[in-house]
Amino acid sequence: MATLLETLHDDHKNYAVLLDLLSTEADKLEKGDEPDFVRMYDIANYMVSYPDTFHHPHEELIFDVLRALDPDCSAQVLELNNEHKQLADTGLALRDAVNGAINDAIIPMDMILDNARAYINLLWKHMNMEEGSIFPKAKSTLEDTEWQMINDNISQVEDPLFGDVVQTQYAKLYEGIIQNTDTSLLFNNHR
Repeated sequence: MATLLETLHDDHKNYAVLLDLLSTEADKLEKGDEPDFVRMYDIANYMVSYPDTFHHPHEELIFDVLRALDPDCSAQVLELNNEHKQLADTGLALRDAVNGAINDAIIPMDMILDNARAYINLLWKHMNMEEGSIFPKAKSTLEDTEWQMINDNISQVEDPLFGDVVQTQYAKLYEGIIQNTDTSLLFNNHR
């Protein structure tokens, strides 16, 4: 039961580290300094490639079961599901804008900054609602049979950044995380 919630919670802690790094780069951009566009791209690319594809669908399985058992959760579940779509759209917009800047396209820096801030703010709000309300309610409401049904329907995919093996495309990002983060905050097998 709690294993999936613990995994999702640990994912959120890892995403918080990425949001802090992204915020640092956005702060540089806001001050007129040159941000690390490659780092920004890698963060946005990871977020649209892994959390949007695996983490959020796993949460939505929990949300669906919780909503069926406790209709009072319907409004929050609907909001969280909508935010998953917004996060995917905002993450793609950020990734594409940063990719344009990396490839010397004429991209307004304000657009990159606005996309970064929107993504950061939305994901913090979203994770806080999940951690503060929905996850505790799921933990107290769902029984072992519901958790087993959810677990039977999830995809077991290794996290390409925080899993046992860091995929090559995220090696530089992971190196930046290690250099710029208190590694005790990370939840993975590289501790």
